[in-house]
Amino acid sequence: MQRIEEKKKEKEEQESREQKAKKKDRISNYLIIFLVVAVVAAYAYISSNSSASEAPYYPKAENNPAIGPADAPIQIIAFGDMSCPYTKHWVETTFDQLMTKYDGKIRFVFRDFPKYDKHPQAQKAAEAAECANDQGKYWEYFRKVFAMQPSLSIENLKQYAVELGLDSAKFNECLDSGKYTGEVKKDHSDGAKAGVVTTPTFFINDVKIDGDQPLSAFDSVIGQLMK
Repeated sequence: MQRIEEKKKEKEEQESREQKAKKKDRISNYLIIFLVVAVVAAYAYISSNSSASEAPYYPKAENNPAIGPADAPIQIIAFGDMSCPYTKHWVETTFDQLMTKYDGKIRFVFRDFPKYDKHPQAQKAAEAAECANDQGKYWEYFRKVFAMQPSLSIENLKQYAVELGLDSAKFNECLDSGKYTGEVKKDHSDGAKAGVVTTPTFFINDVKIDGDQPLSAFDSVIGQLMK
């Protein structure tokens, strides 16, 4: 009889230990789940705050070709492709209207954004304009290139320099050496970082407008900025 009671007691103690072990396991599992949820929530919160606190990137003029007073209240940074028909159309229809209407009030900066997948000649055309800038004739060459689209082979680019009265030996050396390859690629990189996709794209005191826009689109933004 005593032996039976001992076995019964041992069984009860074993069951008690097993129940305690199961309870402990459940608590451990709940704790692990809680910690995982807490970590995920914390990561989501930090990521959300980090994204919200990141300021948008706006391109700078840096040392790129510019026209207009340096202290003008309005600065327009344009990203264009010298082989792009839309950039060509804007330059030949709106550019002069804009500069005339806001003479002395805006500084216009041109930065290159070659569309490599569509316009393989754009990179060297942009470099050629920079080489012309070395001789003080950026804007003359700028207009010449757009006027002569799509004839932008290396041979043609060199011929345009001759027609504009540039020192052809210096120009050819500049273009052939790739002196401004990195400069043009940096423009493209900065444009992409700022969200440029299409050409032309403009940043008017950091207000971004896309595409071949008429003068009225610039009037609207500039009017608001100058209030």
